[in-house]
Amino acid sequence: MELHIQIKLDGDGLPDMDALDLRYTLEDRIEDLGYGEVIEAGGGLGVMDIFVQVDDPDTAEEGIATLVAALKLSDVTRVTRIDEGST
Repeated sequence: MELHIQIKLDGDGLPDMDALDLRYTLEDRIEDLGYGEVIEAGGGLGVMDIFVQVDDPDTAEEGIATLVAALKLSDVTRVTRIDEGST
C-alpha cells in the first residue's frame, strides 16, 4: 500500500529551498524510522507531494503524523492511503 503525503505551501508556485529542506527531512526520517520507502516526491502548484510504499499503513500513518507535528506542518499536511488495486 502507498501513502500520499501532501503539504500545502504558501502561494501557488514551486517550493522554495526552505520548504524543500523540510520535505527532504521528512523523507529521510520516514525511511530512517522504518515507516516505509519513499518512492516518489515532487512539488508544484502550491503543494509538495511524497509517496511512500508501506507494509503497515496504520503504524506508518501514526509515525508520519508524529513527524509532521514535530516539523510544525500538521495544519498544512494531509496523508491519504492509496490502495494499489485502485489505480
